[in-house]
Amino acid sequence: MLSTFFGMEIARRGLLSSRAAMDVTAHNLANASTKGYTRQDPVFTTTDPYTMPGAWQKLLPGQIGSGVEVSQIRRVRDSILDQQVRGALGEDGFWSERQDALQRVEAVFPEPSDVGLGDVIGRFFNAWHELNNSPTDPGLKATVRETGQELAVNIRQTYTQLKDIKGSLQESIDLKVDQINAIARELAGLNREIARIVANGNQPNDLLDRRDLLLDELNGLVPVQVVVNKDETINVSLKYYDGNTEKQQSLVVYDGSYYQLKASIDASSDELSLNVLDQNGNQAVTVPWTAGSESFQLPGSLAGVENARRRVQDYMDQLDQLAYSVAAYVNNLHHDKYDGNGNLIIDVNNPDKGVDFFALTAPTYNDTNNNTDSDPLNDSSDYKKYDELTTGERDSYVKGYAGKIDLSDKIKSDVNNVNGDQALNIARLRTELTMSPDAAGNPTATFEAFYRGLVAGVGADAQGADHQVGTTRAVLQQLENLRQSVSGVSLDEELTRLTQFQYAFQASARMVTVLDDMLDTLINRMAV
Repeated sequence: MLSTFFGMEIARRGLLSSRAAMDVTAHNLANASTKGYTRQDPVFTTTDPYTMPGAWQKLLPGQIGSGVEVSQIRRVRDSILDQQVRGALGEDGFWSERQDALQRVEAVFPEPSDVGLGDVIGRFFNAWHELNNSPTDPGLKATVRETGQELAVNIRQTYTQLKDIKGSLQESIDLKVDQINAIARELAGLNREIARIVANGNQPNDLLDRRDLLLDELNGLVPVQVVVNKDETINVSLKYYDGNTEKQQSLVVYDGSYYQLKASIDASSDELSLNVLDQNGNQAVTVPWTAGSESFQLPGSLAGVENARRRVQDYMDQLDQLAYSVAAYVNNLHHDKYDGNGNLIIDVNNPDKGVDFFALTAPTYNDTNNNTDSDPLNDSSDYKKYDELTTGERDSYVKGYAGKIDLSDKIKSDVNNVNGDQALNIARLRTELTMSPDAAGNPTATFEAFYRGLVAGVGADAQGADHQVGTTRAVLQQLENLRQSVSGVSLDEELTRLTQFQYAFQASARMVTVLDDMLDTLINRMAV
């Protein structure tokens, strides 16, 4: 026969379970606006039933329930949605950084306008055309010199602005690596806390929420692979691109330990590497990590910054090419070395006729026989075309030239050194095909067309980034809404559940009252 107090125990368990459920609901309501919070749900489980012993047990209805308990407080989370959201966060981070950088680059090229480099190039060659009408006029020569100086200043300023943008992007890389290190350090600390709580048989829901929020932030910065262990701790490894395939690097977070990253950019190749440091701060592994090719982009804002940094360098290289080509073509004609058709002029009576218009001094060059030649470009008054230069000559001679282009000292000191005899030939350079050679090596663009192509490329890149940001933001918002519908807190739903648990609590309390009346009858009102 069951104990008279058996029903009291069932009611007690009901009271405790309902009270625990109301506490969970209150916790949900309190954190309805907390970023990263996951709705929690009490899991009710029937307690072990009571089996009445006795010879006649087989004739009885069977086991009698013993009540209810809250066996678990469950986080309502969809891991598949988490993966999708984190992937979208990485894409959004990449394109947002690229968009921001390209918007700054667009501001460097105020085209079309009367103060842009394109207009200055046109006025420079127009000044030579005017000088052709009166080749000895010192006023017209002064105008040529002034427009030449304006052209050089404009190119230098444009290059400096691009260089500053690139420098700020390099600083941004360091800041993002610091963010990654801070997240890794906190994840390692959470791993230790979570392992201890799980070992005690508890569920660290709020710590898991904090960890998931950090993983969201980390995936927005850099692509990572996350492995969840049996004790709810995680191992985090870095993904990188080696030029061919996506691979995974050694662990950044392992159990309660983490490994710091340090960014370094090779001075010669301009390649970014992430160095993995051990616990003592010593370099353990070097990851040749780049932002990938145009057809294989790594997600994350770090990759976006690196991609933008290299894109800005491409614009700087094109500006170098333009500056060098203008200087080399003008100097060759200004020396009276070539006529308007590119034919070499030999003047035996004046072999060193003319001076450099632009300062264009060749560097020291060592040939394969270790013989030093002060000029790999023939001589200082006979400059090769840009496309005739070797790769080494371009790197040592042309790279960075746009940042230092200037008039030669002789032109600056004496306007009479401006060669009016070549004014028409130099003016014709404006319409000559001098840039962008085809497969056969024949130039296909004028100086102005080449510059317009550079500006158009910047605009197209920026427009493409704007489009991608719009697309990725829409996808991210949709996925966030889906995740919020699963894991977010609905005030209406929680208040409804609160009422439900309140009535359950009242019912259990009423059961206690009924049992109390029964016991009072048994103890105090029945005759002995």
